[in-house]
Amino acid sequence: MSRTDLELYNEAGGFMIGSASLHGGAFAGVEEGDAGWLAGIEAGAFLPFRLVQDDGFLIRVMVDEPLAARERDEWVGRTRHRLIIPAGRLVVVGGCWEYLAGEEMDEFTASLDVPPGDDLAEVYTYYHGVNGESCLREAGPDEPIGAYFRRTRSGEPWPPWLRRHCAEDPRDDPGHEDEWRDVDPDYGAEGPSCIGTLLRLSSLVGEAPPPVAMDRGWIAIGQGARRPDACPLGVVADRLARAEAGDE
Repeated sequence: MSRTDLELYNEAGGFMIGSASLHGGAFAGVEEGDAGWLAGIEAGAFLPFRLVQDDGFLIRVMVDEPLAARERDEWVGRTRHRLIIPAGRLVVVGGCWEYLAGEEMDEFTASLDVPPGDDLAEVYTYYHGVNGESCLREAGPDEPIGAYFRRTRSGEPWPPWLRRHCAEDPRDDPGHEDEWRDVDPDYGAEGPSCIGTLLRLSSLVGEAPPPVAMDRGWIAIGQGARRPDACPLGVVADRLARAEAGDE
């Protein structure tokens, strides 16, 4: 059982979860979205996820552990997949095709030792992730984040990230715009970093989950979207590891 937070530098419009053995391996000749690419996804060899934009993010990897309360309460999107890690070395890569082709990707790769096996991979998206706002919009109704917080967390202190957000754009707190006019966003203030994605691995029992919706060869944004009962505060990345990057 383990929990580890990984920081991923990314300049691509998507990211991949898979095995380190994929680097220049069996799928080196596939093209993005072609039959070989799609067959690899169906077989559980790799999972390419579409992103709204090319930002880096923090991902938590959990092995054989249940979600903690905030992890369970605050996710805004979820998909389930088969994922095979034959040699016990997991990689999360900013991009996908380049890694499969064997290109130099150390700068965009985070890796972690996990038990080898045929796994159920549950992938959760959180509000602080690249796709978080898109998932909330997909879940509906379209409610500004400041209004969402006031409605569901009345009387609670505003988290620093939300104060900064509303100071930048008071329109996200409708009816209270004037209260933010002179508030300094204080970009230099340090606050806790929050995960954007959580990968929960457990042994696959029975059949693989059904196929998910795809977007031009990538796992589409907004699947399993939901709006939590209370405005997300953020799942703090308090288990950050300087995981070894690379393809070995």
